Formats: sequence, structure tokens, C-alpha cells
Amino acid sequence: MERVLTDEEYRHHLNEARKLLYDYLPLTKEQWEVFKQGFKIRKYNKGDFILNEGETERFLSIVILGC
Repeated sequence: MERVLTDEEYRHHLNEARKLLYDYLPLTKEQWEVFKQGFKIRKYNKGDFILNEGETERFLSIVILGC
């Protein structure tokens, strides 16, 4: 299932996720890049982003657990 996010919504969710992550552990720059890639962004002509459900959790587990 996919949810369309505007650029502003995407940035907001990404920043909120980063704040939560930094409360629990310090991420290296490389780990943060992997986490951001977990959103599996596809840019559309109208400037919206697609967030695939489950991708964020999967990449978060990779970043935190390394698995």
C-alpha cells in the first residue's frame, strides 16, 4: 500500500524520525543515509513522493540492529 506525500510532508516525517532516532542512539552519517534510503523515494512529475509502508521499519532495523 502506498501513501503520497508532498515534499513538505516528506521532509517533516524525515526530520521527526531523525529526532526520535537521535534520542535513542547517535547515528553515523552513513547510518542516517541508509535510513533515509529506507523511505524508497520515487520522484513524480508533480513533485510528490511515494512512501512504501514497511520500508521505513525494514531499513530502521538494518540501521539499528545491523541485520
